[in-house]
Amino acid sequence: MADLRYSQLSIKDRFQCGRTVRQLIRDLWFGSIKVTAPFLRLTVFETTDRKTGQRILRCIDNRRLFALKEFAGMTGEDDLMVTVNLYSQTTIMEVLRFIQNSDDTPGDHVHLGRQKTFP
Repeated sequence: MADLRYSQLSIKDRFQCGRTVRQLIRDLWFGSIKVTAPFLRLTVFETTDRKTGQRILRCIDNRRLFALKEFAGMTGEDDLMVTVNLYSQTTIMEVLRFIQNSDDTPGDHVHLGRQKTFP
């Protein structure tokens, strides 16, 4: 988990449900919430570091990642295992291509365009 990077410069101190990030850290510490809880699954994207050109992993769940990193620091587990949905750069490029090439259609049929004929 130490390799996971944030995707934002700052985070709010509360989740949408109203729980504070600090409360989540306390709940992890006291064991009332386990690291394996389904809502702690992180969404992670493989990307390239702009400065080094190296492959990096950036998480879009910054509050959850912060809480998990704080908890890991408290327990001394730098390599705390967490559950992630990992999307590679190839997957990201395919999703972007899908978005660019998709029309507003139900998708149950397609029209074949006319080809140019040459003399």
